[in-house]
Amino acid sequence: MMWVNFSIAVLLTCLPIAVILARTIDPGTPGRTACILGYSLLLGIVGITALMRIFNLLNIPLSFWGLGGAWAAISLLATLIPREARPTRDTAAMPKLAPSVTALPGKLGIFITVVCLALIALRLYSLGLESLLRPTFAWDSKQHWGLVAREIFELREIRQYIGRIDWLEGDSSSYTNLHPSYPLTVPLTQAWFALALGVWDESAAGAPWLLFYVALGSIFYAQSRIAGAGIPLATVGTYMLLSLPYLNIQVALPGYADLFLACVFLGAVSSLYNWGNHQARWQLGLCAACAVICVTVKQEGFFWLLSILPAVLLIRIGWRRSLPVFAFALVLVLLLLFFLPPTTVIAGQSLEAIDLRYRPAGWQPIYFSLLVHDNWHLLVYLFLLALPTLFVLKDDLPLHAIGLCLLCAFGLYVILFIATDRVSGAVTYTAINRVGLQLMPSVAFFTLQVFSSLANQRGMTLSSSNN
Repeated sequence: MMWVNFSIAVLLTCLPIAVILARTIDPGTPGRTACILGYSLLLGIVGITALMRIFNLLNIPLSFWGLGGAWAAISLLATLIPREARPTRDTAAMPKLAPSVTALPGKLGIFITVVCLALIALRLYSLGLESLLRPTFAWDSKQHWGLVAREIFELREIRQYIGRIDWLEGDSSSYTNLHPSYPLTVPLTQAWFALALGVWDESAAGAPWLLFYVALGSIFYAQSRIAGAGIPLATVGTYMLLSLPYLNIQVALPGYADLFLACVFLGAVSSLYNWGNHQARWQLGLCAACAVICVTVKQEGFFWLLSILPAVLLIRIGWRRSLPVFAFALVLVLLLLFFLPPTTVIAGQSLEAIDLRYRPAGWQPIYFSLLVHDNWHLLVYLFLLALPTLFVLKDDLPLHAIGLCLLCAFGLYVILFIATDRVSGAVTYTAINRVGLQLMPSVAFFTLQVFSSLANQRGMTLSSSNN
């Protein structure tokens, strides 16, 4: 009965967003089903946590059937949204890849697709056994996320969290933990599924990470198809993403929030790229929603949100008008960092606490994490090859935009570990891989689009020369 309730919870979680997307996305859009599945899982999970916060503000005890009933009512209201009356530019302006990439012989293409789908299913099954049959193991879950989720489940309400010193001084109405300023989205997600089961089960508390894994693969596949990739290419790319070693570790040992943030950031970057190509309003809506959600998952999400803003500006006004704006923004940020008081808080940390100064000890861990250790297979090498290729693809502004987004994100990633107190997380390898995971799915999407665009350009050149 517990697992029946869990299945109902998953369906309820997806339902409102699935209804909205089904009425918004053109029926002829490639990868439409996968797109609805991925984004309805991702945004549905965040939406149900927002509903839990509303219940708490109204002093309504958190319960599975109360939250589920309200969520189902929202789904009914979503059916009132009018369907798209005419085809959007998605299908009309869909780019075509070169024959060398997508026009595989029929049987070979089917064989590659089936093999990759079988490998993904096998990987999902094995990771499910690991995560659902193992008690809480991840340090972050035991010390923070899982602990807070258990408290929310037992109390049926969301309590305020304060620092340990404030708590010791006698504020008994609040709770304390190691990171009282961390967002509550992840523990609320775990608490929601625990409410569905009716009992706190440490193994079942890891189920959301399997859902994030499914959402990640679905979004990557769907947006790759919308970008023009054929089914075999999109399936191969999805398998390569879902087989990344460190990503698999976070699913097998659930409890860290980095996979959730990686999924949200991919949702923003990939929808930004396809919005830039086809100007579909629903893609812009998905990009905006996912970008804002980044901030609600982890503190680093604030910086990934910032990295998306230059990409949006570039798509809107082009390189020539964007460059002066970028230069002005960079100077403004440097001046603010210099003149702001040390007590200024940015993304949950004060400038005094992070102690901005150069720390060369962070370089070696960055190099080993990205290019030596078997965390990402050869993905970072492919990314480094893809970046200079943008000079060849001069007319693909959306591709330049997400490339700029990822360069900004990696710049902030490097600054985090060579210029702040987080260098300890790099030297001890306790944080550097986790933060890297937040960017890697978007890196994989960008890399796939670069090499696909190159093949497309080469195919067009060959075709014109033959004519």
